Amino acid sequence: MNFILNTELSRWLRDEKIGGDREAIFLYALWTWCEKNAANEHNYHEGRYWSYNSLRGLTRIFPWTKRELENTVNRLRDAGLILTAKLSKDPKDTTLSYTVIAEKIGVSPFRETVSPTGETVSPTGDAPPSPSGETVSPHGDNLSPTGETLDEQYKTHIVLQANKNKQDANKDGQQENKLTPRQAMELYNQICVDLPPCIRLTDKRQRSVRALFKKGITPEQLENAFRIAQSSEFCRGKNKTGWRVDFDWLLDENNIVKVLEGKYGGSATPPKSSAPTKEERRYEHW
Repeated sequence: MNFILNTELSRWLRDEKIGGDREAIFLYALWTWCEKNAANEHNYHEGRYWSYNSLRGLTRIFPWTKRELENTVNRLRDAGLILTAKLSKDPKDTTLSYTVIAEKIGVSPFRETVSPTGETVSPTGDAPPSPSGETVSPHGDNLSPTGETLDEQYKTHIVLQANKNKQDANKDGQQENKLTPRQAMELYNQICVDLPPCIRLTDKRQRSVRALFKKGITPEQLENAFRIAQSSEFCRGKNKTGWRVDFDWLLDENNIVKVLEGKYGGSATPPKSSAPTKEERRYEHW
């Protein structure tokens, strides 16, 4: 199945440091299912409308592994945006029910209203278009693996909107700074051949690169810091402890400033090194 990615919701989750696209996709779909149940006054417990499914069933809906789904649910639950509970009266039934704590979410994913039948109705009263641009019948009979009618599945289709993703990238300072986290890693590996290599671009490292640019460090300054560190004998380990700087250390704003100010010596135009070139150093592409 395909699903819709609500970019406003994804952006809000990233700003709140809760998650990203995956959490937005799951939260958007769950929100839709609960709204449908509310419209039909179905599956109401403890003052809220719920949607239910097993993790195994959810893996058939979403293109993720069981572990990825568990992590997604845990992030949203820990942030207080969803609740999970076993609502079945059968003690052998371990199927979880899920509900959204809408009042804690800073944006609304819906631009349309929900009719009493649980169908999404556009402001003009027409049925919404499908992700392919075709008009979807207002009498959708399609069922999800949960057995619920999913608003002709329109609301639960992920459409990876490339243009909006580019806008998100601009906000994160990637495009406007002309240097992505991966480019920063590759630049480090190319220049700092006498320093420990960076073999994997982790989520933490990506956040650190973006944070640097948001704080005002320019790509040129980052490149100069790499070159100065490479040419600095102190940074390369010629000190009392033999310690060498690495990619993570250089992603700290205070450390970059010290390097650029010449605290550790070095120059932005270091002499050619006899160490392995970028092509000779291997690192993982993730």
